[in-house]
Amino acid sequence: MPNEIVKRLEKQIRTFMWGEEKKPSIARDILCAPMEEGEIGLLDLEARNEAIELMWLKDYLNLTEHRETWTYLADALLARAAASGDRNVDEDARTNAYLQKWDVSTRRTAGLPDKLKRMVKVAKKYNVGPDAPNPTQAVRALMPIWYHCAADGDSRGPNSKSGKCLRKKHGVRTVGQCMTLIEERSQLAGNQHRRNANCECIPCTRDRIDRGCDNPARCTTAAEKLIRTIYPKWNPRREPQKDSLSITKSGRERNKLAQEENGRITFDPSVTQGTPLATIFRVFRKYDQVQQAATRLPRPYQLDNQEIEIFTDGSCLKNGRMDAQAGSGIWVGEGSPQNRAERVPYENQTNQTGELYAVMLAHKATPPYIPLHIVTDSKYVVRGLTHWVADWEDKGWIGIENANVIQDVVAALRSRSARTTLRWVKGHSGELGNERADRLAAQGAEMDRPYLPNTLPQDRRYLKDGAQLSKLTQKLAYRGIRDAKQRKHSLNVKTSERIRGIIDEVQRYDGNKNKNSASGRQFRAKQ
Repeated sequence: MPNEIVKRLEKQIRTFMWGEEKKPSIARDILCAPMEEGEIGLLDLEARNEAIELMWLKDYLNLTEHRETWTYLADALLARAAASGDRNVDEDARTNAYLQKWDVSTRRTAGLPDKLKRMVKVAKKYNVGPDAPNPTQAVRALMPIWYHCAADGDSRGPNSKSGKCLRKKHGVRTVGQCMTLIEERSQLAGNQHRRNANCECIPCTRDRIDRGCDNPARCTTAAEKLIRTIYPKWNPRREPQKDSLSITKSGRERNKLAQEENGRITFDPSVTQGTPLATIFRVFRKYDQVQQAATRLPRPYQLDNQEIEIFTDGSCLKNGRMDAQAGSGIWVGEGSPQNRAERVPYENQTNQTGELYAVMLAHKATPPYIPLHIVTDSKYVVRGLTHWVADWEDKGWIGIENANVIQDVVAALRSRSARTTLRWVKGHSGELGNERADRLAAQGAEMDRPYLPNTLPQDRRYLKDGAQLSKLTQKLAYRGIRDAKQRKHSLNVKTSERIRGIIDEVQRYDGNKNKNSASGRQFRAKQ
């Protein structure tokens, strides 16, 4: 949308909302918040345009065989528009700025078309980049070897004689191609390959004759140095973890049957990210990229076949009110030291957070290498942790209630070195464990609330940061942009006092501090 059209529409919106009022009583950013937060969902044209630009970026980073034609031209234009600090990067080595350590300049002198300039700006603004807790070997092999985004290498290497020879004569562009060159020599029997310019092994002789390389051994050494600079998570030499905990196709079928029969559903702890390469890009990231792979500790040898079943439950006093008190309880057996009652430490105090935090208590009460079987009367917990969580994570948790609590629980369960299952039972149906856990949860709700969640800090290795760009819709992008803006906006003291006054008046009228009222929701969101 042209800027002049945007300005005209913005003016019409201002006139409609505030008329001649010079100092609006409610900031526009607040009115743009969604209706479920107590506002009117006023159209944010800037966010709408940025959502469209994120869709351009999604198409550009669709690094598959179905990539659109314009994106290849964009590759060349962006490679020519490297920022001044990255001009030392050989243009021939600039493959993709979002997979490599170089930036694109959006200055007028860079000569980028307006569409690409806006695309680059929105990518930087909403922190688009690769994030894969545990990339497969196939994904690692597809990454560019030059200026790798997860490498700590000497920037002079790609511009050295060997670096240029590897690109121009050997055709080495990716990590996989680099490994192929190395392995052709390392797999030779005996000492056929020698580290000198006159090496007569078959690969070196072929490269000398067919590719015109005057010193294949030197290029091989340079390739090995490049691989060594890549951090462990992305290094192609890292062996995949084989603990048999990830859910296979047959495991998913068993889970489906277990759900129908109210049996034990196995939690999938896998955060493995496979091909295509387009799936590793995420938007609205909040944290620096973790360079350690999300692997689990190996189980100790000579363990007996012990396992544990824990009943969990949540409870909430004054549920749905601003002064609600939520508690969690877990029960293992009569007189067990693992039985526990605790107050939910999170800000959101509901039955659901009580049920979720009880799962965290079960995790904390169980050694990570012992199979854990959780029994709960909450279908929300069972379905959320075994079925919905993948979709929630793909969406970057945008618009998901209790996202921070769920993320803590998911990260904890993914870190376990043994199987975790969840089973649903009907509440208050005479099941002893459920009744005992319910009683403990009620006790927890009566306790004082801790200042901070004692489960923190999260182990970010086991969580995907942001929303998956390849699955992003324009509607979700708009909501994510609005959420990002809302986090930056805070109410001033005078407005906060007014809202408190409104809540007090509502309480005097109906005797209820209902946090689901418009004023209550708005007040909660801005504090």
